[in-house]
Amino acid sequence: MAYLAGRLRAETIAGWGRLGVYAFDFRGAPLGDVATPRRTTAAPGVALRLTFDFAPAETLLALVSTPDVTPAEAMRRLDAPAFDALLAHRGQGFYQLPWTRELMAVNVARAASTLPLDRLYAFANPKGFLDYADVSRHRARYRALLDTLRAREGALLGDVAGRIAPYLPAGTRLERTVSLYFAEGADGWARDGVAAVDLEWFKDDYARLRTTLTHETFHAAQQAARRPAPPGAGAGSPADSVLRGALEQLFEEGTANYVAPTRDMPAAERATAVRAGAALLDTVVAALANGTADGRAAAQGAVQRGVAGAGPFYWLGAAMSAAIVDALGPRALAATLRDGGVAFAQSYLRAAARAPAAPSLLPATVAAAVRRLPAPAQR
Repeated sequence: MAYLAGRLRAETIAGWGRLGVYAFDFRGAPLGDVATPRRTTAAPGVALRLTFDFAPAETLLALVSTPDVTPAEAMRRLDAPAFDALLAHRGQGFYQLPWTRELMAVNVARAASTLPLDRLYAFANPKGFLDYADVSRHRARYRALLDTLRAREGALLGDVAGRIAPYLPAGTRLERTVSLYFAEGADGWARDGVAAVDLEWFKDDYARLRTTLTHETFHAAQQAARRPAPPGAGAGSPADSVLRGALEQLFEEGTANYVAPTRDMPAAERATAVRAGAALLDTVVAALANGTADGRAAAQGAVQRGVAGAGPFYWLGAAMSAAIVDALGPRALAATLRDGGVAFAQSYLRAAARAPAAPSLLPATVAAAVRRLPAPAQR
């Protein structure tokens, strides 16, 4: 039994370690320079107010720190709007195990159990009980982590704001609360007005936590900066609608990935991802050319492959963002947040024209299709 439990534990840690998205142990590193607000030049009227909501994490930590808490008591404590949002998100069909409040309560109670069989399972599967085995095992470290984040909240979120501000158009105002949780399934998510980070995925890897906070906050800033489209702006053929949707995904994920990359990627691998993104866009344009429903479905499939799992569109869009900033300056990239995908792609084409010696990131067919789309109306 000891051998089997140890082997399961070792293989679980090794498998997740290869993915590089989950921290099994605390690093023991201080917050330090990660939470040093940087001096940046923002456009006039840009104002960001970022705060943490500690309540969900505090509730979950208190529950797993209560020996042999009952599922009924856990259910009572989990009956709150913050957990309604979590359950709505984890209840979606693309999760292998959709969550319910009952499921969550039983797993929290098992993580807090002192029964030998529950403790053995928590050892053998350190991500067991929906990650609450990990939270229970490291509860003293998580207590210290929450205390550190509370004490340095202003500095850490000030650093996040400083990384975002240069790429926001004048007058952008954003108030955003990031709720802290513990939850298996994803390191960050948003649902029903709740923007969340699940801390056990990061522990005290503050640099990666900061990157995720920056990436997700930039998405919120995109929404805050967007101006309403004028009447008739979305009119056009069904094919144009699909192409605009592809460019919107490229813009949303690419600009956020430029400001805060989802992961460190070697230059050669990044170049391969950029080429793959361009090829998928070419596939979208080619599939739309025949004007059939099947072609539009094939194009939609290519778009999904572009974004799934932080896919090639993240890296193509980031490379296009870098080209815009290099040729036209940060304010040019910020200006695309007003109108989104079409404005972003057309801004890239203007940037590419400024540097004719550099190879184009977009195939000629895609560039021609982008040029045919009506430019966003300026108001």
